[in-house]
This record gives sequence, C-alpha cells and structure tokens, in this order.
Amino acid sequence: MLNLKYIIGFSVLFFLFFSVVASASVVGLRGGENQGDPGSVGDQRTFGEVTEAQEAIAKKAEEIGEATQGQTSGPRAEAYQERVEKVLGIKSCDVTGCNYLNALVIHEIGVDPEFPKFSAEAQYADLFRRDDIYHTYSLNEQARSSGCNKPVDSPKRGDLLYTIRGTATDRQHGHAGVYLGKEGNRDKTAEASLRKHSPQIEFGLAGFECGARLKSLSLPSPQPAA
Repeated sequence: MLNLKYIIGFSVLFFLFFSVVASASVVGLRGGENQGDPGSVGDQRTFGEVTEAQEAIAKKAEEIGEATQGQTSGPRAEAYQERVEKVLGIKSCDVTGCNYLNALVIHEIGVDPEFPKFSAEAQYADLFRRDDIYHTYSLNEQARSSGCNKPVDSPKRGDLLYTIRGTATDRQHGHAGVYLGKEGNRDKTAEASLRKHSPQIEFGLAGFECGARLKSLSLPSPQPAA
C-alpha cells in the first residue's frame, strides 16, 4: 500500500510538471503578453512571419527610398513630389515631410484608404484609436511612459514607426518612417527628415518610439477596370 501511494504521488507530480512546461512553451511560441500582433498572441499561423501586406509596405517604402535617395531638388525629388501629388492630391508638398512617405506607401498599396495624409502625430493618433485594424506598441519602456501608452513590442518588417512628442517651441517634432527589418545586426528604415532630406534608406531606431502594425494578412483584391 505504501508503495502504491508513492507511485500515485509521483505520477501526480510528474503530470503537474509536464503541464507547467507545456504551458510555458505555448506562451514562448506566442511571444508573450507584450507581443500583441496577430501572429504572436493567439494566432500561430503568422508568428515570426511577415504577412503579404507587411511585405508590400516594406517593399514599397524601400523602393521609394532608393529612388529618391534623400534628394531635395533635381529629377529624383521632382518625381517624388509628382508622385505624392498624384496619389495623395497634395500639391507642392515638402519632399522632406516624413509623414508623406508613410501616407504614400499605404495609399499606393490600397490597404487603408482612410489613412491620414498630414502630420506624424495625427497619423499615430488615428492608428492608436483604430485597434481593429492596427496593432500599436511602444519600442521600449521609456517610450511607453512618454506617450505611446502601449505595451512594448519589437518591430517587424513593414511596421510604421513614429515619434509623437513635441516641444514647447516646435510642435512638429513628430517623426514617421517605415521599418524594413534587419541588415546584419542593424535595424533598417526608410524615412524622410523635415528640412533635411527626402525619403532615403537609413539605419537605427534612435528617432522612433512607437510602432503600428497592420493586422490585415493580405492585400485587397484588385478592382475591376472601369
């Protein structure tokens, strides 16, 4: 009888240990509570992957950055300005406006016709509210407390990046760009910089605090020709 009690007790302990390990493994695969995108919490079909829509965003931003190469005048800048006017309906835009890049990318792809065209701050505020379409997050704990007000997450290729803090003398301090993923150990982005350069490829995340990830897994269906 004593041996039977030991056997039963050991079996119960083994079952509990196995259950705890299995549960921890599931949480690890899902990315934890701070990984609030569609693929890392509850939907393992896209965990660690880049969706069709995300890849399209990254490719479009990369293409624009490589075409414009930071130029503020000349054929490259003029072609970009014409592109913004055609797609966004904004005449004589400042090619160094960072918000135009994000808006141009999203509108050219067609994934969000309601995407704001003006101001990095306005863009992020809109995406923050529309949590049925976008997963918004902070890039670090400091950013979380300074204005992003979202759990910390790591950026994935195709995410929209923002800084939304202003200053007493400059309310246009917000910044916008597109995350292109890693190149070696470096974070790669496409971004413009007000009064400095038009869209170009850059490295590092020092200028960003918040992120927004489109939850849609695929691109919209092509519209039939009129």
